[in-house]
This record gives sequence, C-alpha cells and structure tokens, in this order.
Amino acid sequence: MGDVKNIIFLGGKIKLEQYIKKEKELYIVFNGPSVEKCHGWKLAEYLSLGKAIISTRLHNDLPFPLIHGHHIHYVNDNYDSIKEGIKLVLENPKYVDKLQKGAIEYWDLYVNPTNIVKRIVEFALENK
Repeated sequence: MGDVKNIIFLGGKIKLEQYIKKEKELYIVFNGPSVEKCHGWKLAEYLSLGKAIISTRLHNDLPFPLIHGHHIHYVNDNYDSIKEGIKLVLENPKYVDKLQKGAIEYWDLYVNPTNIVKRIVEFALENK
C-alpha cells in the first residue's frame, strides 16, 4: 500500500467545516472496528453521506442488517481481502453507485434521527 506517512494527517486539529468538506470528497471509505470491536459513529457518518463503504464484518448485530453488495461491501479482516475489495470497488463505478445509493437508502430508512425517535416512541408505547 506504500508509505503510510503519505496518507496520515499530521497537521494537528482540523476545523469541522474542512473535515466535512474532505469527507464529502471521498469516493470510497473504509470502516473497521475500534474499541471492543465496535463499528462506531463513523459508520453512521458514512451512511449519512451516501459513501461506498468497504468494511470488515460487524461484530454487533444491527436491528436492520446492512446487506453486502447493496448497502456495504464486506471484506475479511486481512490484507489480501481488503486489497481485493478496494480493487473491486475502484474498478466498478456502477458498483460504487449502487453502494452509494444503498448507503443513503439505509440512512434514510433506519438511521436518520427522525426515524430513530419514531422507533423509540413506538417501542415505549408497545411496552408500557
């Protein structure tokens, strides 16, 4: 993958406006687990921006699963699988378009704050 130093931002803090601008410019994104194998807020951020997401498998179950090849492109947690996933996505613009549309669709249906609040209220009313 080359010299990692060329892709790491070492300039200190970045302004929120610049961060969002740079995030919007990304063609594809990679999602992996963090603390306690949790795929955190970055996944929701990528969905909300309609990004083509390459990800290792989620360790936690979601109430509404992300579908491989529609909302997300899953890879195994090893160099060769990640490399092949990136190559596949970069060489297939129609697949990228499908993943981008699937990501925003998933966000709109399941993750946007309005729908989350609706589900919480429905759950609370059903379990009184």
